[in-house]
Amino acid sequence: MIRILKFVLIFITFAVILLGSIVWINKDAYETLFANRESMAEGSEWVEDTYSLQGLTEYIRKQPMPVSLVSQVVDQDSVLALNAQTPRPIGMLSSLWVLMALSEEIEKGALRADQELRWSEITAYQIPGVSEQDHVALEEALRSLKDESEGIREVDGELYVTLDKAAQLLPEMGDLALADAIIHTIGQDALQQYHSQWIDLFGWQFTEAPVPFSGLYLAMSEGVLDAVADTLDVQSALSDSTFVSKETRQQMHQWMWALSSAYQSQEREEARLWRETMEDQRLGINFMQERDRLALFPLSTASEMEQALRYILRQQASNEPTAERVLSWLDWPMAQKKTTRDFAWYGAQYDSRMGFLGGYDIGTSGYTGNTTVQVVLFDRLPVAFWFHLSANHMQQDYQQRLSYDPALIASTKRAIRLSQSP
Repeated sequence: MIRILKFVLIFITFAVILLGSIVWINKDAYETLFANRESMAEGSEWVEDTYSLQGLTEYIRKQPMPVSLVSQVVDQDSVLALNAQTPRPIGMLSSLWVLMALSEEIEKGALRADQELRWSEITAYQIPGVSEQDHVALEEALRSLKDESEGIREVDGELYVTLDKAAQLLPEMGDLALADAIIHTIGQDALQQYHSQWIDLFGWQFTEAPVPFSGLYLAMSEGVLDAVADTLDVQSALSDSTFVSKETRQQMHQWMWALSSAYQSQEREEARLWRETMEDQRLGINFMQERDRLALFPLSTASEMEQALRYILRQQASNEPTAERVLSWLDWPMAQKKTTRDFAWYGAQYDSRMGFLGGYDIGTSGYTGNTTVQVVLFDRLPVAFWFHLSANHMQQDYQQRLSYDPALIASTKRAIRLSQSP
């Protein structure tokens, strides 16, 4: 009896130690989950019904408001469109304008394709707790490619990557710090100048110029907002009214440029304090608040983005080097067997932020030879539903198959038609 009692006590003690160790090791994750109990239930009723692309089209039919979609077959009248003119924050997809501007800067000689970025310059823009896995994955990719790929080298433990290679890796890896390093290399004045040119060229009404992502996330951080509350009416700028107040949004974006520049300056005291604050509490807000603060990101519409993509395609057909360069930076999916099976050529960028899923692509079907230009945006999704779609990469699969799958095209067309019925 005593032996049995000792065994039970040892087993319980071991179990408590083991469970306690697991909980302690994952303490931050448990605390985050506990703080977001309400968020993790938001939209959970849609999860069971959207484990298939057919289920996703049903969601689009029943909940069309968070969705913008344009799918245009080039040189044909075949167009699918839903909420195409609705302005939405586009997350990292604003990198399209960065790639276009970078290509122009290289072409006119203001920047060189072989100009290098140091890893320390890139990582200076990394925000603690924000897409860190993408940043780690980028460093691992650079180290694995440095001996077999042009444009990457290592000197005394420091990685160097050329602008051309950085632009090639950006759509694939989606690293925010890399995007910021390229953005600051181009410069605010040059990006704003190109943006003004594109407004004149395309007649844009809603599309905003790119903003450094470190500045955006610093502006979303509760700790940083507390520190600068006396200098800017931040809470007012975070409200939905900013969607119709261009002046307020421009002031916010100007402030974000200043935040980003200050943040990467390691010697500045405020930058050190911001890093410490965000290392301790990340953004200091819950998932639903983070989702809602994506309203700070630059806006565009599915229609205006698709218009720019078709322009790039036309320029490439005329052998314009700037367009050819941009498309060469976007063709990373062609390294995947699944893509080469379905497409003769395919270029894309996707993004996933809290409550946001989106992508733009150009694809030539391997079955029909038709070229389709697409933009798909899911905005302000319920948090639990967003986690489900993001984990399954369903939006990416949906967008690719929408280029060539007759059944999915038909079901999407039906969903759009029924969603617009009274």
